[in-house]
Amino acid sequence: MFCRCQQNFQKTKYTLKPYKFFQILIILLSAILLITGCFGSSMKIHENDSDFVTTAGRGEALTIVAGSEHKVLEPILENYAKQSKKKIEVTYLGSLDIMRQLQSGEVEYDAVWPASTLWLTMGDEHHLLKHVETTAITPVIFGIKQSLAEELGFTDRSDIVLEEIIQAIENDQLNFAMTSATQSNSGASAYLGFLTALSKNPEAGFTKEDLADPLLQEKILSLLSGVNRSSGSSNWLVDLFLMGDYNAMVNYETLIIQTNEQLEAQ
Repeated sequence: MFCRCQQNFQKTKYTLKPYKFFQILIILLSAILLITGCFGSSMKIHENDSDFVTTAGRGEALTIVAGSEHKVLEPILENYAKQSKKKIEVTYLGSLDIMRQLQSGEVEYDAVWPASTLWLTMGDEHHLLKHVETTAITPVIFGIKQSLAEELGFTDRSDIVLEEIIQAIENDQLNFAMTSATQSNSGASAYLGFLTALSKNPEAGFTKEDLADPLLQEKILSLLSGVNRSSGSSNWLVDLFLMGDYNAMVNYETLIIQTNEQLEAQ
C-alpha cells in the first residue's frame, strides 16, 4: 500500500493519498528541479559505444549524454525515432560528470540531458548550449516501507512533519538510502529540500542566515545521520535497495514507483 504525502511548507505538514502495496511516505520537496534537454551546434559527435541505441531510425545518429534517471524514458525516445526516422544514441553519465564536461569546453555529443538545469547553470561556462528546453518535471520523494511506516505511526495521518522523521532517526527506528548530494541530482535536490523545509521560513526558501543557524545545522545533521546507504546514481540506488535489506529510500517519484512495481512482482 502506498501513502503519498505532499508537503505544506507553511505548516510543514503533509497530505496523504492512499495507493496499493508497498507503504511509502512521500515528501514532495521544495527543491524540485527541471529535467532539461539541451542542444549545442558546437558539440562533437560521440564515437564510443552507447548505452542505448534506438532500433528505429537511420543515418548519422543524434548522440545524447544523459543522466541515468532518464533511462525510464527510453520507450519515448524509441517512439520518437520511429516517427522522425532519426537514429538516437544515448550514453549515461552522472549529472555532475555532464556538468564537468561542459566546464571543460569539450563535449563529444550533440546534446546533453542532465537531471536538472542546476548542472547547466554551473557547467556551461563556455556557452556551448544553443537551445534549451524543459522536457519533464519529477519530484524527489521520501519512501518508507509499509510495516515500518505503521510502526512509526505514519499511516492514515495528514499531519506528519519532518521533525517526526528526524525523531525516528534519533531513536534508531529509521534509516534510509539516498544518493550523494555531490554526485547525483536526486541527492542534491533532497538536500536542498531538507534545508528549505527545516529553515525558519520554508515558503520563502532558506538563506545564508539560515545556513548559519545552529538549530538548522543540528537538525540537518541528525536527519542525514539516518543515511545508511549512498550511491552516485539514482538508478544504482534502486538496484541496491532491491538487493539489500533497506526500509526507506529518497529518490525520484518515477523510480520509487518502479521500485514498488518490482516489489509487487516478487
